[in-house]
Amino acid sequence: MYHPTRGPEIFLNRLQQELKKDDKLKIFRIFLPNHNSKKDMSTFNGLRVGRLDGAFFYDFSKKNLKNFAELRKHSLLQKINLNLSPFNHNLNAYLNRYSKYLLNNSDLIVYQSNWSKKMQDKFVGESKSPQTIINNGVPLDVFSFKKKEVNKEINLVITSNFRPHKRLYDAILLINRLKKKVPKIRLKVVGEIDCITFKAIQKLDLSNCDFLGTIPSDRVPQIYKNCFLGLSPAIFDPCPNSVVEMMACGLPVISCEESGASELIGVSDLCIKENIELKYYEFQTIERLPKINLKSWEDLVLLVLENYKYYQEKIQLQVESKLDIKVVCSKYLNFLKQHQDA
Repeated sequence: MYHPTRGPEIFLNRLQQELKKDDKLKIFRIFLPNHNSKKDMSTFNGLRVGRLDGAFFYDFSKKNLKNFAELRKHSLLQKINLNLSPFNHNLNAYLNRYSKYLLNNSDLIVYQSNWSKKMQDKFVGESKSPQTIINNGVPLDVFSFKKKEVNKEINLVITSNFRPHKRLYDAILLINRLKKKVPKIRLKVVGEIDCITFKAIQKLDLSNCDFLGTIPSDRVPQIYKNCFLGLSPAIFDPCPNSVVEMMACGLPVISCEESGASELIGVSDLCIKENIELKYYEFQTIERLPKINLKSWEDLVLLVLENYKYYQEKIQLQVESKLDIKVVCSKYLNFLKQHQDA
């Protein structure tokens, strides 16, 4: 099954399939920030490569703490009543503990985007180890490019494990607004929806959305190929696999500049500058999060549909030159070989 939340594991598996084709590398291992990596790294004798994605920087107001507890099913936290100022720092530090361990104990560090590094530097810490930034990639024999002509039935798609900061709520407001100008437009929603987001969107008109839930992995490329445009409105998403996958299937993707998605897209006029400051946010509370500018997003969707061939060609160039898993693998290999004898 396809689980957007397992993005780091999905990408690492794709990468390792390519890396193992090179038999000239000395022993190395790529570690993700999780419990198993911390345990395994302490006994590994080869080159230890820490791969970092995003960081936690939650503003735990009393309401947001209760929402956080509800999503994580911590009943005790839902009843807590305390001075939250020091609690903010301590709980975020706890949530970031595995990233902190990798930063302090890896021989090499790979950040998956510039935004990933910004988040780690600000909220977790800066690494003294040799480091680089390498975006995610996808196998182009699985996610293959499909050229298409815009017709009267327009499918947009958004994919995630939907939590409040993924801004599905905003995406639904957008599709309902677009419906007034593009009568046969629909939004395909791929992925699980958490309880807080689910409750919030029940207040909206959902008649222009198709909720596909969690779907088998082998169906994902075909779903994307049946769509025309991808949406990635999430705040500070470090490097979403779904964006690379959509692009590889021929979809221009619209995002905000304040996201690793903008680095993947690589086409500046597909990314909307929202002037969102990198700071602590109430990420689990929809009404406390920055809202997308619906008019700006609507205008850009219409612009892309009107100039679809142009944007498809731009996206195809970006995919083939930078996001092919073979290209990404070569960047990892160069980085590893540069430091394996150091």
